[in-house]
Amino acid sequence: DCERITSANNGGHRNLEKGQYYRIGLEYVSLKGSSYAPWAVFLAAGVPSQMAAPSKRTAATTSLTLEWAWTSGEENGSPLRGFRVYRNTGPGTALSTTPDATCGRENSPAPLYCEITGLTS
Repeated sequence: DCERITSANNGGHRNLEKGQYYRIGLEYVSLKGSSYAPWAVFLAAGVPSQMAAPSKRTAATTSLTLEWAWTSGEENGSPLRGFRVYRNTGPGTALSTTPDATCGRENSPAPLYCEITGLTS
């Protein structure tokens, strides 16, 4: 059980375990006194689990177009917001450290595929 959150501890709880439920309370404090809100129960969410490597969608891929698909990992209590897509620019080039905006998936968790067009051979 978590203790009641008061102005004395600033509501800072650390080291919560993902997937565990915690009871949280809140104390309202004024110059005239204080009162407590009802207890609330929260599930501590974790980061998504590691996904499998993406795979090429062969039917949609040409010499100038690449389309790949993936499956999402376990959400671990926190709904997915989206995906960041990283790629290189051709054979022998390094993977970019900046997400590629072409797919537009950073704020969209579906669909689970992406198409890059305009590639050079």
